Amino acid sequence: MSAKRLFLLLLFVTGGISNLYGQTGKIVGRVTDASTGDDLPGVNVFIEGTTQGTSTGVDGRYIVIGVRPGVYTLVASFVGYSVQRHQEVQVNVDLTTTVNFEMAEEIFEGQEVVVTAKPVAVKKDLTSSESRVTAETIDKLPVNELGQLLDVQAGVTTRDGIHIRGGRSSEVLFMVDGVPVSDSYDGSVSFEIEKDGIQELQIISGTFNAEYGNAMSGVINVVTKEGRSRKIGGSVELYSGAYAVSGDGGEAYLTGTSVEEFQNPATGVQYADVDPYSYLDFDPGHFRSVKFSLDGPLLTERLTFYALARLFENDGWLYGARLFNIDGTPGDGKLFPMDTFKKVSWQGNLKYRLSNAMSLSLISLGTNEETRAYDFIRRWAPDGRPAFTDDGYDTKLRVTHLVSDRSFYTVDVATFRRELKGRLFENAFDERYNDFDFNPPDTVLTGGGRFARGGTWLGRGARTTTSYMLKSDFETQIGHHHQVKTGFLARVDNLDFEAFGLIPATDPETGAVIEPFVPAVPPQTSSQFNSFEDVEPFNLSAYLQDKIE
Repeated sequence: MSAKRLFLLLLFVTGGISNLYGQTGKIVGRVTDASTGDDLPGVNVFIEGTTQGTSTGVDGRYIVIGVRPGVYTLVASFVGYSVQRHQEVQVNVDLTTTVNFEMAEEIFEGQEVVVTAKPVAVKKDLTSSESRVTAETIDKLPVNELGQLLDVQAGVTTRDGIHIRGGRSSEVLFMVDGVPVSDSYDGSVSFEIEKDGIQELQIISGTFNAEYGNAMSGVINVVTKEGRSRKIGGSVELYSGAYAVSGDGGEAYLTGTSVEEFQNPATGVQYADVDPYSYLDFDPGHFRSVKFSLDGPLLTERLTFYALARLFENDGWLYGARLFNIDGTPGDGKLFPMDTFKKVSWQGNLKYRLSNAMSLSLISLGTNEETRAYDFIRRWAPDGRPAFTDDGYDTKLRVTHLVSDRSFYTVDVATFRRELKGRLFENAFDERYNDFDFNPPDTVLTGGGRFARGGTWLGRGARTTTSYMLKSDFETQIGHHHQVKTGFLARVDNLDFEAFGLIPATDPETGAVIEPFVPAVPPQTSSQFNSFEDVEPFNLSAYLQDKIE
């Protein structure tokens, strides 16, 4: 049986219980009489604005599991006692928040007591080396993207990938809403998450729980936002900016003009005292960003949505001058941005509450990036540089089922796709390709400088990773001291890779190189052509863990 058929079989067997509560925390506590200190059984304890809650046992204790990370108001009510509200109760992924109530007898009908929860200085159930950032903290930080947010965390660097404690990027497990989103080819991340779409960020750098498999140096766990059920809200953010560069003569330096004006009279050195980057005139639109978000109920409070999208463009601060066209003929001499970047990212969550105990969610994230990197050699013939694209998508279907006030199960059905390309022209046989780099015409100066006077990048590469995942977790609270969790993950990947450099076409009869240059793809059997197709690794993992408190 092939890996893909096995995955479809697993999907069929478990399809009847599909959905997820995962990436949650827990609230526990005790309710006592304020005057006597006696335990109060049967007290109703619930999270305001949600359907989650429970009642205290004979010992006055209560447990609420499966709570999404966030800040809540916890309410306790009991006949004959004043209703008590604990505000600003912070819940974190995988951690237990303790909230105790001391309830006083009701003197006036409808009397309430409001208490503001104090931040927990020492988290007793934190056994890992980790850092957490909540949505409230993220809003106060001067960052826009997840990568910038990771940069300000201790032990994390994002240069040439994400590294934790000096480990490789492939040694980091990256998860979004409890589902892995790392590229199986190299362990990298396929898309960017905007800060406004993050509910909580968790970075674990040591002693991982059993549920976090395939991680060596660290775990990055992102919980995304979902829509509110009672009101519609949103935001719009626009900004643009410029690079502040002082000095004069940069444009002349790039184009090789006004030599006498910018030549040192003592040494005769040209442009010696010129800031080579002063070609940038003040332009408030060198980089620009547009972002909007919207969330709330859709037709009914049972159906909610969250939507976020952003467009970011940057012309960069490295320019060239189009002195030559790709065929070596004189260009228009205009300045040309050579380090451009464009990104479109989005995030969506559509959630339908089937009942007070079960909900169905459709979650999607994605990013499209296009980069044309600076090339010093081609600074006078910038049109010959290649474009690189990196497109990533992640979509999952999630159902949440709270079986009882102490047990719930989750299942995710997810798909992930990443596609990378590097090329100058989309068509490999585009007639604009030429071999100017290797055979400059006689009219062009020879030597190393010939590479800056025309030519096209002949390399072409493409890589695709498509993944299908089925993830299930079951969590239950046994007594007051044991929080047992078990689950499995089945994953099928499909990998494709192709890379080659175009070569001159030859006459099929004589074998002679066709003049002028005609692009051709090297034989697939040659060393110049590297590829693999439909590689399908299959992974199946399971875990069982007990959190003893």
